[in-house]
Amino acid sequence: MQDFEPEIETAADDPVVEAPQVIPLSDGATALRGAAMRAAISGVVALTNDIRAGRVTIEPGAGARLVSALRGQSDDANGWLERAQALACSIPLGRNDIGVAMAGKFRRRAESDDTSFVVVLRRYVEVLAAATTAVTSAMADYQDTDHERAWSLRTVDA
Repeated sequence: MQDFEPEIETAADDPVVEAPQVIPLSDGATALRGAAMRAAISGVVALTNDIRAGRVTIEPGAGARLVSALRGQSDDANGWLERAQALACSIPLGRNDIGVAMAGKFRRRAESDDTSFVVVLRRYVEVLAAATTAVTSAMADYQDTDHERAWSLRTVDA
């Protein structure tokens, strides 16, 4: 299997995984800070790569809880993405040349480069989806291994 490569850059002295810093929002929702988002993405990518490399298998009960947490986080991230995309729409600054130019400039900034909030959130949603798939696969691998071992014990007893 091929390793899942994140499209993020980290310095050599950055910790691969750190506790995400959650920011409470006015509507009761939460969001992650930029550095925490990068750390969360890196941690999920590391887990996904370990699973795909066969270094991790997950017991179905624990895996179900992890999948539930990943799906919950994915739902939150999709909500953040919807709000962020609303920021990327053209701001009504008037129909004159300057207003139209400024509205276009703000929209392009909101979703233009690899560090923009919209792009980072899209990447986070993709990483969470890949991790959910990898965890489901690790649960299946655990069950397959468990069944194979049980079968080999039955044949030894016979």
